[in-house]
Formats: sequence, C-alpha cells, structure tokens
Amino acid sequence: MNTFDYIIVGGGTAGCVLANRLSENKINSVLLIEAGNKKYNPWLYIPGGYFKTIFSKYLNWGYKTQPEQELNYRKIEWPRGKVLGGSGAINGMVYIRGQKEDFDHWKDLGNSEWSFEKVLPFFIKSEKQKPDNDKLDKKYHNSNGLFYISDYPEKFILTEAFVKATNEQNIKSNNDFNGVSQSGAGYYQIATNKWIRSDTDICFLKPILTRSNLTLLTKTLVTKVIVKNKKAIGVDVLKNGKITNIRCNKEIIVSAGTINSPQLLQISGIGDKNNLKKIGIKPIVNSPEVGKNLQDHLQCQLIYKCNKNVSLNQDLTSFFGKFKTLFNYMFFHKGFLAGGPAPAGAFLSTNKNINRPNLQLHFLPLSLSMPGVISNIHGYTFNISLSRPKSKGEINILSPDPTNHPLIKANYLSHIQDKKNLIEGIKITRKIANSNTFKKHNSIEIQPGSKCISDYDLLNYIKSSASSLYHPVGTCRMGVDKNSVVNQNLQVRGISGLRVADASIMPTIISGNTNATVIMIAEKASEIIIKNLN
Repeated sequence: MNTFDYIIVGGGTAGCVLANRLSENKINSVLLIEAGNKKYNPWLYIPGGYFKTIFSKYLNWGYKTQPEQELNYRKIEWPRGKVLGGSGAINGMVYIRGQKEDFDHWKDLGNSEWSFEKVLPFFIKSEKQKPDNDKLDKKYHNSNGLFYISDYPEKFILTEAFVKATNEQNIKSNNDFNGVSQSGAGYYQIATNKWIRSDTDICFLKPILTRSNLTLLTKTLVTKVIVKNKKAIGVDVLKNGKITNIRCNKEIIVSAGTINSPQLLQISGIGDKNNLKKIGIKPIVNSPEVGKNLQDHLQCQLIYKCNKNVSLNQDLTSFFGKFKTLFNYMFFHKGFLAGGPAPAGAFLSTNKNINRPNLQLHFLPLSLSMPGVISNIHGYTFNISLSRPKSKGEINILSPDPTNHPLIKANYLSHIQDKKNLIEGIKITRKIANSNTFKKHNSIEIQPGSKCISDYDLLNYIKSSASSLYHPVGTCRMGVDKNSVVNQNLQVRGISGLRVADASIMPTIISGNTNATVIMIAEKASEIIIKNLN
C-alpha cells in the first residue's frame, strides 16, 4: 500500500502524538515515518540513562552549530533524538509548560488561537499525573491523559540543601511549576511513570501499533515532499538505499523538528528562492523565513566541590557505587536512576523591575566535568539558562542532498542583553551557593572559581564554556503575517495539504524546557486537522 490519507514525517515527540490522535478514527489511513530506529537500547527506558543516551551516536543526529562568534568560535553540540520518541527519548525529562505570558505573547503577535487560555486544555488533555498528589491544583492538571508525569521520586541531601538555600535568599518555594505561577524554587515534575521514562513513543505510539489503519516505517528518511500545482501529494523516502514514492490523499504533516523540518521544506522548494537557486533547487514557494527565527536556551554552569558523603558522584563513577545504584534501581525503584539528572530548580528574575522570571536554574546533586559528563570530583552543579533569549539564528541547507547536515547558526549572545542577563544569573546563583546551608557541606567553587569576579571575567567564562540546553525552536514560525512560514492552523503558506507541527512553529521560545509544549502543539494540531480547520 503506497497511498495514505495522512503522512506524518518524523516519529519524535510531536509525530507520535499525531499518529495516535489521527488514527483514532478507523476511516483514516495513517503513515508515520521515522528516520531512526525503534527502541532497542535499555537505557532509553531508565530515567537516569540520560547520561548514556544524550550523546549516543546511535540515537542522535549528531548536529553541531557553526563556529559561534560570541562563544570563542566554538562549535556547540546539539544532540537531537534519532529514534522513536525523538529528542523526548533522550532528554532530561523535566516537564515544564512555560509561563502563561509566553502564550499570551503568541496571541499578542496575532495568533489569537494560541493564548494560554486556548492552549491550556491541550496541556491538560495529554497529562496523566498521579491522582493522589493533593498539592496540585486540579485546574491545571489531569490524571486521565496518556502522558505520565510524576514527582521526583527521591529527595537527596543536596537537593534539599538547594531548596533551603534558595529560601535563605528570600526566594519562595514553588511546589508546582506547572500551576498558577512559575516563580520560585522547588522540585521539578518529570516525565516518568514510576521508575520508567515517559516519552510519546512509549505513551502514545506503542499502545496503538496494532491499529490496522496505522503503518509505521522506521529507518526511513523522507527526502522530499512532492508538490504538484501548489498541493502536497506525497513524499519520496529513502530506505535500504532505495528511493520510493508514497502518495497522500489528504495531508502531509511535517513533525521532523526544529532542524529537520525547515531542511525538508527547503529541499522541497519551499524557502528563500535566491538561496534555493544557488544550490540547484527549483523554488516552488518563496518563503524567506524558512529556517529563520531560530532560538535556543543557552546555559552556563557553576560547579562546586563538597563533602564526599552528600554527593552522588561516587555512586555514579566508582565500580561499587555503580553496582549499588543499579541494585537500588532494579530492586527498590529508587535512587538517581529512577529520577534523572535534574531533580530541582528555580525560575528567577535578573532584577526587581522584571515582572516575571527570565532565568531558569537546573540543580544537579553531582558535579560535571562538562555538559552531560559526570566528574570524579564530589560536588554539585548549577545550570543557569536564559528563559527568553533575544539572540536569534538560522538554519540553511547547503545542498539538495537530505543526508547532508544543514548549516546551523545559533548566534548565541549576539544581543547584548543576553550577555548581561547571564552575568547577573551567575551572581544570583553564587548567592544561593554561598548560603549557610551549602557552607555546611564545605562547598568550594571550582568552576569558574572564586577569582572570576568582574563582569569582564564572567563574560569570558561564559564565552569559553557556555553550551546549549538543547531547546531549539522557531524555524518554521507561526504567524498571521505573510512572511510567517505557517498560519495559525499550522498550514504552510503557499501550499495546500501541508502542515508543520513541532517546536519549529513557535513564534518565540517558551520560558523553560520545551518538550511539554511540543506535546501540546501536537495535541492542538490533531484537533485542527480532525476538524478540518483551514
């Protein structure tokens, strides 16, 4: 069978949700195409397996930015999931919706159907939160959805110290970052079901693979969207070295992510006509903003040394520590492996004149030698990131070959305000780290170190060490203006029968981890498609 009603390109976070919702009606034939493989690696199911999967060459596209001018011309790694479940299968599992104001800003940009009031029902629809968690406001949560959300399963000595230390700095505690307010410090909700990772492959796709109207192709790369008379009629796919054409009766939904979605549009002739002509692609629709508007959360780290008996480093680096940790997980479903890398965090403002947080902290009860790599030194780590960076980049293809990586320019710190905010973020975080609570654990700053004090020195440290938090968005911008790539119903301008539904449609980045918002986008896109809203 080479013809389907709906073809979904990308079996990642959004694609798995769409496959579930669109195949609920048995009348619809649905094809889901994923470039990666099914899940054969057991670490993909273990929350603490993050450090084993995030940079795995077998689960990852292996993207890097171009040399970033403001980051000492370093190429920054951008791990993106190449497996069913996409980046949600290898991420840190922190479940954050973003701030109410993020979505109301989308509305203010003209996207009236994407206000917080309009998107909240779709966040709630997907969520399967523990019904016995009485601290959560039921107005914002649901226990009957498909996507499992849990509280962090264990309170470590250092994470308890973090929460107490923030209180010492007059930062209020927040028991629910997905409730009425995001401000404050506390434990994150995480995408787990008891001691197993949640992703949209596990929660949305696997349970419905027996549906007769749903077809799944893995290890299959979509090389082009076929367009005839300004209508998307099918796709070309590469599998086992052979190109095959698959036809579509109704719609093609591109959910390949912030990098691959604009890449596919450009290869298919939808993009800046001048750039496409230069590399030998015939323009079908002149859409100059395809690949533009790229935004990402930049992070820098403060790393501290502390007493051996409170750090998790020994449990995760020594032979006996690893054995104990694995035993604790397998037989008691406890410990770091049951929860993941960042149990707690905070949303803070760089100054009192800002009415909502513009910084996010992820607190790790262990020290890192570099992002994603556990150190042998006993300690803990603060990840400091800009919630709403002003710097923007772009993604452009360099050739018509879909197997070639596109050019990624993040343009980190190109806006001076981003520099100022990160510097201020370090100062605020140092106050937390220098609290009496942490002093009890003999804390010593080892990165950047106590001698790095001036704004000049702090900026140099940021430039030499900052990295991505792996939240790229925005490259197929949604909007009501003619230059936007997709309209409010996520239809690609200038082409019928073609939509984009993933992180790339965000007009502006949300304040926090992006996975929950991508699930929401897919839920809302499904309803739009089912109701045939044009």
